Amino acid sequence: MKKKRLTAFLALLISATTFGACMNTDKHTAFSHYWFQDVDLPTDSVETLTYDVSFESGSGLSGYEVDYEGTYVMTLHTDTAEKTFRLETELITNATYSYKGESVTLENDTVTSWAEFALDKSLTPIASHKEIKGYSPVTGSVATVEDCYEEVNYTVDTTYEADGKSGKCVTVNNINETTQTQSFEADEDYTPIDNEYLLLALRGINPSSYVAPTLSVYAPFTAANQLVDVKVGSKEEGTSFTFTRNDEEAKERVINYYPLTLSIQSSMPGQSQTVWVAETGNAKSNNYRNVILQMEIPVSYNLGTLVYKLTSAQFA
Repeated sequence: MKKKRLTAFLALLISATTFGACMNTDKHTAFSHYWFQDVDLPTDSVETLTYDVSFESGSGLSGYEVDYEGTYVMTLHTDTAEKTFRLETELITNATYSYKGESVTLENDTVTSWAEFALDKSLTPIASHKEIKGYSPVTGSVATVEDCYEEVNYTVDTTYEADGKSGKCVTVNNINETTQTQSFEADEDYTPIDNEYLLLALRGINPSSYVAPTLSVYAPFTAANQLVDVKVGSKEEGTSFTFTRNDEEAKERVINYYPLTLSIQSSMPGQSQTVWVAETGNAKSNNYRNVILQMEIPVSYNLGTLVYKLTSAQFA
């Protein structure tokens, strides 16, 4: 049987989110800058968030097991003179594959990205870059533990026109040296967001104004524009989280949060993903900046779920 690559875990998150206001037929979204202490006062700054990455095993369909551990870092740069944001991310994981009593650990699977977008209420996309280097699970005929994975090495560059509603994406497979170039247009009914700053866009949502949004996002590995629905769940109160904040020591903090569930509009949408976003404390003095406290991202074919937990927040 021919092997099929499972690259969903490398993409980190499927696509995006937009939020249509309650009792409002306009499907576009205005995002608020909740990552600043004062939502209405952007400042030149750098914010760095660090997450521990672990893995919860699933039932699996491939006759083998896989386990991950690693670190994910997001760094947001704000340039008020240029009126732009730049979000940089780095995911580094060690993957252990086990089959019939044999195991092998592959170190430093790496996914890095940067994205530039406007300091406006639409977070208008400008450009993004992504590099994926490492190994990915496969499904199909497996005879040894070495058959459970294969090497992946991709580069993706996306550029947008000035309005952010159309652009060009160049995907390079560095293993077989093939290049795919695609032009695309966002769905006019929805706000366009680049996949590489989806997580920041989630933090810019006001749950009291937007409850069931949809975003237009270009997906390079399917060479198609996707609509992604987000469901804003009910507020969860009184949950404890342990992480460092700025120069403080790590300690337990009780924080209210909203769970956001993401799914693609498709006849075969795959598994949904969940992101926990801290509640806005005070829009003029927002101590926890709508930070993402935890993410749960399923790996394809029921192999399991990647769990990201915040360990350090160096706020702007």
